[in-house]
Amino acid sequence: MVLINVKDIGAIGDGKADDTDKIILAISILRKSSWEGLEGGGTLFFPAGKYKVTKTIRIVNHGIDIVGEQAVNTLIIPSDNFVGDTVFDFTFYGAETEWDWSYIRNNKVRNLGFLGKNSSLLENPPDMIRMDKGYDLNRFESLYFEDIFSTAIKLINTTKIAPTETVGQGTTIQDVMIVNKAVSLSKATKPLISMENQNECYLNTIKILAGDKSWSQYPKRTGVQLAGCQGITIRANSFSIMESPAIFITTAKTDYQTQCKGIFIEANTFEDIKAEAISVLGEPDTTTSEGEILRYNKMENVVISENRHYGLKATYPIKLNYTVDAIIRDNIPISLGNEAWKTLVYNNQIQNILDKGTTTISHGAFDDSSLRSWTTQNDILINKFNPGVTLQEKAANQKFILKTGYKGIAKYGFDFKHIHSNGEEASILAWKDIVLSTDFMLKMNPRTALPAAKEDKQGALCFVKADATKGETKDSLYICMQDGGVGIYKWNKLM
Repeated sequence: MVLINVKDIGAIGDGKADDTDKIILAISILRKSSWEGLEGGGTLFFPAGKYKVTKTIRIVNHGIDIVGEQAVNTLIIPSDNFVGDTVFDFTFYGAETEWDWSYIRNNKVRNLGFLGKNSSLLENPPDMIRMDKGYDLNRFESLYFEDIFSTAIKLINTTKIAPTETVGQGTTIQDVMIVNKAVSLSKATKPLISMENQNECYLNTIKILAGDKSWSQYPKRTGVQLAGCQGITIRANSFSIMESPAIFITTAKTDYQTQCKGIFIEANTFEDIKAEAISVLGEPDTTTSEGEILRYNKMENVVISENRHYGLKATYPIKLNYTVDAIIRDNIPISLGNEAWKTLVYNNQIQNILDKGTTTISHGAFDDSSLRSWTTQNDILINKFNPGVTLQEKAANQKFILKTGYKGIAKYGFDFKHIHSNGEEASILAWKDIVLSTDFMLKMNPRTALPAAKEDKQGALCFVKADATKGETKDSLYICMQDGGVGIYKWNKLM
């Protein structure tokens, strides 16, 4: 393997001299790489220093390892007269493509810092790293970015130069710190990490401080944006000081792969995020005039799990719309839009879920002694609000419905009804039709005594407060059922 020290090629690294051409020369020595022969490649080493660059540096090779001494003392500094839209650009053009498409493979950038303060003064500040259709074994790690007005790392599927119909895949971004100190960056709007049409990628141990708590205006920018990406894991990262979604999952603007699918967001920390911590926003599917789907645009199989939320928060730190089969395991208020379909929620703050979605299933309700205001919905699943009770269908053509209160009066607890296929309602009288789990915790306005057991209360549930004078320590749950004969009813204790 060839190792080239940029200072041996003539780079100065004092922050004053223009080192651009020397860096390009060093890369050209490593450029004789081909997919068939796998010749060339190697390591480009930057000793500690400040390397001023004034134009885009393109890397076309396979197998190039760009390495600094340390991320905090080996710094790439785009100048205030920088020409180009990217500092390091991993991109094939035209005749440089292999197999008629771009094949950026097995490249690494590590142990480098990027200072964007000077270039942030430009009308169009450059991105720091861009990779077009990277394909496996590419890695960005142990990097430091400071005062980045544009995007720190951008992964795309096309620079709009043929060929375009493919996606990138297999890139890892980890051990990265992005911090913005200059107050002028409070007006920055571009995402700090942006990925479009990327599959099977991994983002881990990234810390993003988009600004400072002392700023009067938080930056309206996103930490990580995924557009038309599939099979992405975002895990164990930290996001702070933003007024746009810290993680934004959305559709791609290309014509190739627009849908995000199989996105896993887990064990991240969000602190002082004034907008949503996580926003998942798809679009209506593209259809023909006859309704046939041409392109899926809804976000599918997004899993949000066990993240931490601190400091300033939006009313609903997690927001979903135009999604299918999402799973959320965060104990934080959640907003589900009208086009959020088949969402599975595990959350002990059920009362803080704004749910306009369809066929949502929620687990984890608890009693905090506050009043609830429920809305009756058709075909609602019983564990929409309470996972402790399950209704069993008697036949495929029957549906169950949960009605809150008794004839609109909340103090009577719940009525359980099922609707026959002919529309006729019938109360559930048999205990075998109801299954209660041991973690049943729903409690709605418990009474001090049971009301009279009458026909119009059959099938109703009622909670009764514990009577300390009788040595009771727990509230009791009763169901009103027919007892032995016509017109005879009784409250039966369930637990």
